[in-house]
Amino acid sequence: MGSAISELQEVRLAYGASLGLRHPHTLVCLNNLAAAHRAQGDSSTGLTFARQAARELEEVLGPRHPYTLAAEQNLAVLHAETSEIGTALQIIDATIQRHREVLGPDHPDTLRCAANRALIRRATGVPDADDAADRLENALGKSRPAVVALEEGRYLHRMLDPHPF
Repeated sequence: MGSAISELQEVRLAYGASLGLRHPHTLVCLNNLAAAHRAQGDSSTGLTFARQAARELEEVLGPRHPYTLAAEQNLAVLHAETSEIGTALQIIDATIQRHREVLGPDHPDTLRCAANRALIRRATGVPDADDAADRLENALGKSRPAVVALEEGRYLHRMLDPHPF
């Protein structure tokens, strides 16, 4: 995972130098660095990067852009994993609504967000009646990593691929 972080940081620096620090490609790298640090067990650094990525993607692309939605979902997950469940729930509730409006209720990103919301709600002791896990399995297939992670009760992070320019 250390090499992934190093490579992401190099790509982020290259994008920043050629495209600018607030270009969507540069900010996508920041989002992905948050997820990589999270996967490595460094939730504190991941949370710092996730906050910045979500804030700046919203400023640059707006609150309804799929990149912004993905970054906000990651931010909510990191808050949940650092025991800031109230903040996580507040973020994920707003984000799931925009996912549904922008991408539709059955888009895989919407289903990932809904599944994360169910896991966050479960952490608060409040059951969630959403069948997102079943719908995600139907959309992606039982063997997909996201479906397996949900079956294991793990939150789903969202890595982003910048579109070619």
